[in-house]
Amino acid sequence: MTKRKSIRRALSAMTLPELLVVMILAGIVLMAVFEGFSLFRRLVFEVRTKLERTVERTATFHALDRLFMGSDSIPGDAAHLEFFRAGEVFAEIEIEDSLLILSRSGRTDTVMRLVSLSRVVENLCHPLWVDSLLLIDDTTRFGFGVSYGPDISARHETEQLESAYDQSLETTSDEN
Repeated sequence: MTKRKSIRRALSAMTLPELLVVMILAGIVLMAVFEGFSLFRRLVFEVRTKLERTVERTATFHALDRLFMGSDSIPGDAAHLEFFRAGEVFAEIEIEDSLLILSRSGRTDTVMRLVSLSRVVENLCHPLWVDSLLLIDDTTRFGFGVSYGPDISARHETEQLESAYDQSLETTSDEN
């Protein structure tokens, strides 16, 4: 008998209620860990999406800036511009259904979405040529061309346009 009692003491186990409490606590801890992991994944996804959008906008800005700075002349209006170099068209941009579409070297690509406003500033020497372009989408304003350099009068006109756009947004939000 003494041998059997010593074996029982050596093999002591948990009772069923104790095991149930341990399983419930482990389940709560695991649930919290998985919820934290899910929250972390959502946060990483949001940050990655914002970063990708920022990189896309930066690439768009640099591509359009290179077009403007590398052009001899830019005839057109706010919906369609042609970029000339050495007397030939080397690129075109169009705004269609709030999309900015770039055609270059036989390829067409959508470079900007949700364009809500486009405005051209005419060249003072050649009224059919574009001096500068202002593009506004849902969160960003892009300005390209000479008017965004030292020419103060054209910059002032662009600033007035931007403030008018801001006021129209405010009146739209007040109506809603």
